[in-house]
Amino acid sequence: MEKNVIDLPILFLIFNRPETTQAVFDEIKRFRPQRLFIAADGPRNENEKIKTDITRDIVSQIDWDCDVHKLFREKNLGCKAAVSQAISWFFENVEYGAILEDDCLPDQSFFYYCYDLLKKYENDDKVFMISGQKPIPYPFIFNSYLFSKRAYIWGWATWKRSWQKYRLNILEEENILNNLKSTGHIEKILLKKRINDINSGKLNTWDLQLEIIQRKDCSLCIIPKRNLVENIGFNISTHNFNKIDIFFQKRDKKELKMPLRYPKKIKISVFFDFCFLKINILRIILKKIFGDRNKK
Repeated sequence: MEKNVIDLPILFLIFNRPETTQAVFDEIKRFRPQRLFIAADGPRNENEKIKTDITRDIVSQIDWDCDVHKLFREKNLGCKAAVSQAISWFFENVEYGAILEDDCLPDQSFFYYCYDLLKKYENDDKVFMISGQKPIPYPFIFNSYLFSKRAYIWGWATWKRSWQKYRLNILEEENILNNLKSTGHIEKILLKKRINDINSGKLNTWDLQLEIIQRKDCSLCIIPKRNLVENIGFNISTHNFNKIDIFFQKRDKKELKMPLRYPKKIKISVFFDFCFLKINILRIILKKIFGDRNKK
């Protein structure tokens, strides 16, 4: 099987979930990238090593002409370090590319959408990244995409120029929220809580740092007209607050028709960001209510 004529480098982040990894890798195989980078964090114990080994075997199923690079850790680094270091490794080797985690199932149009916009905005610093995720079903978008001040990483793409600005420890900077423009009082409250959770070690993540850098840089994230990536990693549970997350955040993937219809200007969709903020606040309130009930 020949490689795709479109040169879109892909970073595939895997760990210990063979079922979701197989589903996502099947879509990558359908696209047949010319360059594929695969990064895997190491197991936390001997029992988990069984699953990490099975998962790593899945990504050996390459039956097309492809330049493959692997970063397989022997020791566990955790999400925060493993993912951020893997992305840095990716951009040591490429100038642009798409990034998929093992639970982010893309529609095939995701790859062509990313490639098109990576080329279009390659030299435009006003655009920081391209998301394949449309996290809310509305508002209606006339063009093929809009611009947001937020960063959405369930299937995304960016450039080396953007990732070079990334700093894992940016949340430790004093008064970091005061340096963010276009960030309202309620947003700052929500961001402050997440920052405190990360700095205290309660959360082990790398993605809020990306959004903070994007906001500080006053650059934007592209959001597609239709949701192109479905998160298949939700842990369905009988707990009400987990069901709330699934209800608000699980969205089916859909196809985005090509060629893309471009907006005339690079401008934040204030209404989209407003809608997302209100929905996110409602989700947090409901989780708090039902979560507290379950603890009693």
